[in-house]
Amino acid sequence: MRFEIAGALASGKTMLAHRLGDSGFHVVYEDLSTNPYLELRKEDPEKYELLCQQTFASDKINGIAAAVGAGYDRIVSDYSLVVERAYLTYYLKDKPEWIASIESLLNDSLGLIGTADAIIHLRCPAEVQLERIRTRGRDFEQGHDIAFLDAINALVEERVEQARGAGIRVIGIDAVALANDDVTFPRLLESLKQDRQPRAA
Repeated sequence: MRFEIAGALASGKTMLAHRLGDSGFHVVYEDLSTNPYLELRKEDPEKYELLCQQTFASDKINGIAAAVGAGYDRIVSDYSLVVERAYLTYYLKDKPEWIASIESLLNDSLGLIGTADAIIHLRCPAEVQLERIRTRGRDFEQGHDIAFLDAINALVEERVEQARGAGIRVIGIDAVALANDDVTFPRLLESLKQDRQPRAA
């Protein structure tokens, strides 16, 4: 079984992935530091934005493909390709041909990694996300504000609902409850265990 964790930045995806890893899942982590165009796009968006977004998508696809190819039967990624599509809509909204190019890459990847068995959707208030962004102090995130987070959250919600409409199971999780109570995570874990079947070799 393969699960993707969906949510905008600072919604708690990596924290959840760590906990699932401690519970026996093989975790695939996003690594933003490997994208050579992340800073360059600020200097020259016209030249580097498409390359930046293509690299994000390719790295995420390749990370999942490596885990699938290695034969792990319980895979979770701390990102979702559904969310990747949401970010494309936001960052490339004036470049429909660029969106189409990366959407094609994402669609083609389904032949390599298949569709996720379920999407774990972390819903987090923008105010909480903003506080987490300030606390973790990543330079490239510090310009974000509530309006940006609200917009991204809405796009993520839209893409997750499209996935649900396409027949993918969606498990909605309150990100604040997940971080603060002792009930939400065990319930999620039990739900995933109940539906889990070994991946065919």
